[in-house]
Amino acid sequence: MSIGTIGKFLPFLIDFNTALTGYNLLYRTKNKFKYKRIWGLISGIITVVITVLILNGLFFYLSGGYIICIMDFLFLISVGSVFSWLGAVLAIRYLHLE
Repeated sequence: MSIGTIGKFLPFLIDFNTALTGYNLLYRTKNKFKYKRIWGLISGIITVVITVLILNGLFFYLSGGYIICIMDFLFLISVGSVFSWLGAVLAIRYLHLE
């Protein structure tokens, strides 16, 4: 798989992972958080930051360059926060949390 292909599929992978992160955070903790949607959003942002750090470190080690620039990072943060919030909302509705 080429670097260009990874860059094209990266937003879809981030979307899926952050939505699952937001959902699973609330699924596992049930009613332990007061602001559930905010914690879902924060978990998605943390997931994006860790993913970008790992991918940039890996690609810098292997090819000597970065795969994700600052504009891509900001785009992934915005997309990841939206989808993690949606995952948290889905968990709240599915589990009938308050």
